[in-house]
Amino acid sequence: MSEGSSKPGRQHRFKVVLAFVLLLASLLTWWSTTRRDARFVGTWNFRTGYGDPTLQVVWTFRSDGLARFSGLWPGSLWFRWDSDDSGIVLRGLEPGPLVEGAQKVADVLDGSTYLNHGSAEVHYKIRSVSFDRIVLVESSSGSEITLTRITE
Repeated sequence: MSEGSSKPGRQHRFKVVLAFVLLLASLLTWWSTTRRDARFVGTWNFRTGYGDPTLQVVWTFRSDGLARFSGLWPGSLWFRWDSDDSGIVLRGLEPGPLVEGAQKVADVLDGSTYLNHGSAEVHYKIRSVSFDRIVLVESSSGSEITLTRITE
């Protein structure tokens, strides 16, 4: 009888330990996830202090950390973005089979979507922010860019 009564006790203990491990893993995953500044999420017209003022360059920042740059050539360039208290960082996608496969699919579908892979990073400091306008300064060159929200 004691043998049969210990089995439900072991199962209960196993379920409690499993629930604790899953909870701990969830908390660690949440804690290590990069947080993105919601003020950037959306579609923005991109302007610099130089170049053709009629040129329509668009940046689209998604909440999942992907961003799209379009307007300089036919097609789009995809990359990753993160933010912190002082600004944003634009990064290439991690090279690997998933990115290479996605690029092949994009080539077949439209031939004009490019996935930026590599380890290059561009850091921008926030100069000013409002709902419909963000002014950034590129950290290494000091060049200023203005993002104006495109309402969808």
